[in-house]
Amino acid sequence: MPDIDLEPGDYIERKPKGWRWRLPWSHPDDTKLPMVMFFVAAAFLVGIFLNLGEMSQFAVFIGTLVFGAGAGGMFMLWFRD
Repeated sequence: MPDIDLEPGDYIERKPKGWRWRLPWSHPDDTKLPMVMFFVAAAFLVGIFLNLGEMSQFAVFIGTLVFGAGAGGMFMLWFRD
């Protein structure tokens, strides 16, 4: 493509409807925080279920509620489009 000298705002960028910029997986500026936080919350859920006998019902309920909601939210952020 030849170099074109255009002033800012003198062109229209055409993209398909609903298209979004996405950085490649290996790009250093791409944030992978939702993916990492999903696995952290999932690990806490596994830890809760492995220790069911040692925890009270209330602690299991609250822990499952908090980390389940966190894992679900991070899962949605991770796979959003």
